[in-house]
Amino acid sequence: MTSIDAKKYSTLRLLEKYWANAQGVSPILNKWDVTLLPPPDLAINYQCVSTSADSVMEGYPIQITAQIHNIGEQAAKNIKVLFSLMNNGIRQQDTLFIPTIPADTFSTLTYQLLTGGRRGTNTEFITIDPLQQITEEYKINNSYSFTFFVRTDTTRPSFDITFDGQHIINGDYVLPNPTIVITIYDSSPLPIQNPSLVNLTLDDRRIMLGTQPDSLFEPKFTGSEKAVVTFKPTLKGRTDPYKLMLQVTDSTGNGENLSNPIYFVVDSVWGLKNVFNYPNPFAQETYFTFILTGYADQVEIKIYTIGGRLIQDVFVPPQSENAYYKVRWDGRDHDGNEVANGVYFYKIIARSNGLAKEVIQKLAKIR
Repeated sequence: MTSIDAKKYSTLRLLEKYWANAQGVSPILNKWDVTLLPPPDLAINYQCVSTSADSVMEGYPIQITAQIHNIGEQAAKNIKVLFSLMNNGIRQQDTLFIPTIPADTFSTLTYQLLTGGRRGTNTEFITIDPLQQITEEYKINNSYSFTFFVRTDTTRPSFDITFDGQHIINGDYVLPNPTIVITIYDSSPLPIQNPSLVNLTLDDRRIMLGTQPDSLFEPKFTGSEKAVVTFKPTLKGRTDPYKLMLQVTDSTGNGENLSNPIYFVVDSVWGLKNVFNYPNPFAQETYFTFILTGYADQVEIKIYTIGGRLIQDVFVPPQSENAYYKVRWDGRDHDGNEVANGVYFYKIIARSNGLAKEVIQKLAKIR
């Protein structure tokens, strides 16, 4: 009699009957063996579990490595392992699956525990066969728990604002259709995915951010750069400056504001403003800087001697997305010769739709 299924016959009663033979002699039982093959025995304890950390800042994951041992004499099959997190009465559960663990071996599971929204003390439970579907020798060794702490991020986010790729100061001129880019940074690993965390206002009117190209919110998921906002307003020229304000809140709730509003000007009249060159006097090279309050078809810089002789023409590529120009001159004339020490004049000419604006200034070469 062999291979009795213990699941089918959980209780056995053995009965043996004896009959005397024809001579009246009764048989004698010399030996009766019952051999039991014990079921699998799955086990876990503190020696089988390791974690990447026991205290982390919110947003950083914790890596759990758990060895599930089978200390029984039969293979265990179709094993479910429940990872259950308890934090302030809120439970998060995930179940991992192991096809089989042969007798007297173990299988290693790796589980990444996410800590977003889990501030404070947490308890993680690891339970083997939570529904008790596997017959085992013992169940008391099927669970293990440990605690870890999630620290709250207290660092405020930061941001950078550019207008057509340039940083501006209060009172600067901006083109009527600028591209305003806001890059948001944060030290927390948590992403900033909700556009409502960015409060952008223009003249005290909130700009609703989303997926439209003129008010685009793009979350980032790697590094300290968390989101990029692209705002492309259509502005009218006026005498009063525009006012831009910004408030950013990260995913932990830390907020940061512009310390002061950004005031900028959109001119109602196309023109050429704030013409300078620096350094002035210069030794080898100088930069011409100026602002065009609207788009230009052509920009040219002419340089003359004090006697009015043209010694150099600098043609400037028109810029469609920037009111501020910065043009380098290497201090050489048409023939490539370095100009002599002395005083020179330069004239900046801008043309747009048949209109022309020009400004004449003086510069000096001293070496």
